[in-house]
Amino acid sequence: MENNYRIFKEKKKNYKRILDNLLNVDKIDTSLKLTVDEKNFIDLHELLDEKSIENIYLRQNFKVSLSNNNAEKILKDLSNVTNLNELKYVYRKHKQIIDEKTLNAFEKNFDSTLKKAKLFLEETINKNNNRWKKFLAKAKNINMERNIWPMQIGVLFISAEIEKRTIYAPLFFKEVNIEIKNGQATLFSNGDIKINEKLSWFLERGGYLFDLDEDVSQMSLKELEQNLKNIWSSYDIKSFKGKIENLESVIVNENYLEFHKGMVLGIFTSFGSYQRKVMEKIIENDEFDTILDVEINKNKYKTRIDRTIYDDNFNFIKINKTNFSQDVATVSALSQNTIIWGPPGTGKSQTISNIIANVIFFQKKAIVVSQKKAALDILKSRMNSLSIFCLFILNDNSMQKSKFYEPIVDLINKLENFKKANLPKLVKILDNDEKKHVDLLNKIKNSDNYEKDLEIYSFLKKQKKELSLKTIENLYKLSKNINLNPSRITKDPKKLKILIFETLKNKKVSAIKKLFIKFNDDINRDANIILNDFADYDGDLSEITNKIVDIEKEKLINIDEFYKHLIGDDKQDICNEEEITNYVTYRLFKKINNFNKEKTRLYHRFALAARNGWRDPYKFVLDHYVIIKELFPIIISSVDTELTKWDKEEFDYAILDESSQIFIEKAIPILYLAKIKILAGDDKQMQPTSWFSTRSDIEDIELGNIESILNYAVYKGIYSILLDKNYRSNFASLMTFSSKHFYNSKLDVIDKLTTFDEEPIEVYDINGEWKNKSNLEEAKLVVELAQANLSKYNKIIILTFNRPQRELIENIIFNKYLELEKAINEEKILLKNIENIQGDEADLLIVSVVYDKTTALSSTYVSRRGGQNALNVAISRAKNKMIIVKSIKANEIETLNTNDDLLLFKKWLLFLELSNDERKRYLLLDNQQNNNNSSESEVNNLVDKIIEKILKMSIFIEQNYKIKKDYIIGSKKIDLAILNKENMFLLGIAIDDYNNYSNYEEYIIFKDSISYLLSKKYNLLIIEKIKWLINRDKILNLIEEKLTN
Repeated sequence: MENNYRIFKEKKKNYKRILDNLLNVDKIDTSLKLTVDEKNFIDLHELLDEKSIENIYLRQNFKVSLSNNNAEKILKDLSNVTNLNELKYVYRKHKQIIDEKTLNAFEKNFDSTLKKAKLFLEETINKNNNRWKKFLAKAKNINMERNIWPMQIGVLFISAEIEKRTIYAPLFFKEVNIEIKNGQATLFSNGDIKINEKLSWFLERGGYLFDLDEDVSQMSLKELEQNLKNIWSSYDIKSFKGKIENLESVIVNENYLEFHKGMVLGIFTSFGSYQRKVMEKIIENDEFDTILDVEINKNKYKTRIDRTIYDDNFNFIKINKTNFSQDVATVSALSQNTIIWGPPGTGKSQTISNIIANVIFFQKKAIVVSQKKAALDILKSRMNSLSIFCLFILNDNSMQKSKFYEPIVDLINKLENFKKANLPKLVKILDNDEKKHVDLLNKIKNSDNYEKDLEIYSFLKKQKKELSLKTIENLYKLSKNINLNPSRITKDPKKLKILIFETLKNKKVSAIKKLFIKFNDDINRDANIILNDFADYDGDLSEITNKIVDIEKEKLINIDEFYKHLIGDDKQDICNEEEITNYVTYRLFKKINNFNKEKTRLYHRFALAARNGWRDPYKFVLDHYVIIKELFPIIISSVDTELTKWDKEEFDYAILDESSQIFIEKAIPILYLAKIKILAGDDKQMQPTSWFSTRSDIEDIELGNIESILNYAVYKGIYSILLDKNYRSNFASLMTFSSKHFYNSKLDVIDKLTTFDEEPIEVYDINGEWKNKSNLEEAKLVVELAQANLSKYNKIIILTFNRPQRELIENIIFNKYLELEKAINEEKILLKNIENIQGDEADLLIVSVVYDKTTALSSTYVSRRGGQNALNVAISRAKNKMIIVKSIKANEIETLNTNDDLLLFKKWLLFLELSNDERKRYLLLDNQQNNNNSSESEVNNLVDKIIEKILKMSIFIEQNYKIKKDYIIGSKKIDLAILNKENMFLLGIAIDDYNNYSNYEEYIIFKDSISYLLSKKYNLLIIEKIKWLINRDKILNLIEEKLTN
């Protein structure tokens, strides 16, 4: 056992920082400073007699009475008293003094006063028992909620001052319990001795190291005391026995610590949290490294996704419209550990809600957590009616009873009044029609002369509109050089054969020969083909037969099939949410109707308690977890909620939203509960923060200084999928800087088609002065700009690059600007500094940079480690417009010995010095290849032909319209854009020349780009090359129709 203790101790060293950080030391933590209040913390020397104290001190396992023995003995002796002398004897026997007032009462009315004395003693005994009942109940409640037994005897008190904090607490605990039987309270122990881990860690921060090389858990308190005196001989270890000193009488010195005697019974939570207990279990079982499993061969992840998506039998649930990157993230997350990399405004919550919907429908279970309750509320709203299958479990103070119980009762009522349900129709990412389109295209593109083949087919199609498979086959059977126009010649078979004979032989047949001529099989065949397939053809047959010489029949058939294959416009985008809800309800209805007798009993208890709704929500969960596990496939919770009723891999999925803000030590115990782990977040945004507790700053042997679970997952190599389209910002220039410098230019950002005619980024360069960490000139201008824009925007954020500037602006507003103050109170205006902006967004963002050229930038937030992440968060909050007020220019920042964070801040200042058009084109060079997959000459050739025809359209000439090639709207460009004379966008034309895609994925990406443009409200026409070649006039009419409308 001693060997196991040492092994576990060594393992814990590797993860010391995250274990220490799970101790949750707050500012009023009683594990560091306690006061003996005789309620929660009780001096045993005041409570018990010497014999009981000795029993506790000497024995590993003990049992002592907590009853008021003296009161009970007096009461027993008083039952036999009949006169005053006997009464005095009883009180002397028990060393009690009768005061003069009470003695007079006995002398005047002995029987009545004796009755009152007995009643008083009975009440004293009852109060004592009630005291211990409450004490025990409190311990049990904590144990129920946190799965930690908190009742302990604290010994070896230490006083010290560390980090300006007074310490007065026991270093060791002995686990105890209370039994109340036959009205008698008994304190007993069969438990271990533990060290006060919070105090030990805090002492270590102050330079005091108390290390134990042996297991002391099974010792008695006396053995522990003697052992400590031996191993810590340099300290003056006091005896545990003795009355505890009040903190007020203890002199606490910052230069040294002191030991104090005392044995205190109390309710302690000094062993960390439930999460820490789980973490220790994970470390002890060597499971930490396997929580997030990774493949060495990363190709396996992509192969697994592709195999799923393009499987003909694959169907899934979508309750929100999503793009391809979001769908890929969903598919990946449902089958393997996945990072959903979600930059600002890319639809992370839509993706997660689709994942949850699939978990629900396919009868799996998931735990969903986030650091912020707001993120969970957004998820709930995205789930709509399916949220009825999601149980929100938060700490009691975070949950209103009505909000907690209402959806539970709704589900109960829905189940108990269920009627019928139909199997819902699922969706595909790529349907069979789309697959066939790509397959047919690849068939025709395999030809070396594919472009010429298309030209030939388009020629034939124009000549012969009804071009059937039989017609094509007959074309290849026709003799060449039949220079006849079928529509203008005889339909008499014999005469037709003579004409064919004459045109092939190039000579006339005499009248005599015409009477007796016999035709060979070829001429008979040609005549039949012409009469059956080409009788109405108005053109020279030889033109057609000569044209097809350069193309094989099979290729022509393939092109014809490709042209005629129609991709329907009725593809299902999302599932019917009501159908899914009803179907899942139907399955639950069947499940509860098949419950056995015991589960049926538990269900009725659950339903009664839910409808009653009086129990604290968290305690309700603890009481009814068996039925909750049966009815609710989704548990939604905060990272701090202790899920004590769930065990290792009991969930199929763990989904961590905003995972960049979740500390690794908070996340691992949650991930431990699931088989597949899904981490949604953005490691280019703010890292987790802990404003109200002390954190360890040492580096773990295994983890170094990794803080967030997302960073840990990234470094581990978990498969990551970027959500690659920004929907939040209505103007590309609001996000092009972030896309380039934080997302490798892979984040698509485009302008939304809007009548908003202001510049999306407006910069005010002023001569503000940095003074006392604020800038008064900037503050005044920011307030004026907020006042001027208040009526234009629904929501405004005023953002400052430090807290003193925010406070200065707040003071200016509250002292003078009543309208702005009202807007702040109504949350129409948010005042934020760079440290706490994450998660907020607004139509207008007004930024005060604060700094000037004299500022020591190395000490500012943007220059610290992680400062560039804060910058990314700050500049990505605006939907429509960002106004920057600054007193510093890029050339005023020295680049010599500059860290990466400050260097990026300088690049942002340089970006602000560009024109708006340059900011919009900021990604152009990076994305040139992405937007130009096709051959430049081929594209331009087709584009120029289309432009040539459009320019000749009457409406184009009459309205003085303009046409632009490669119309830039951010990271994307539209092949052709038609503008009016005021340069307002009217119509975009996307040209599908078939060079953008050659496989299923490329086709989806191409279609995805079109959908992205449409989502930004662009009027768009897609022109397919083959349709342009064949139906040019029809397409031109369509363009005119769209321009007219």
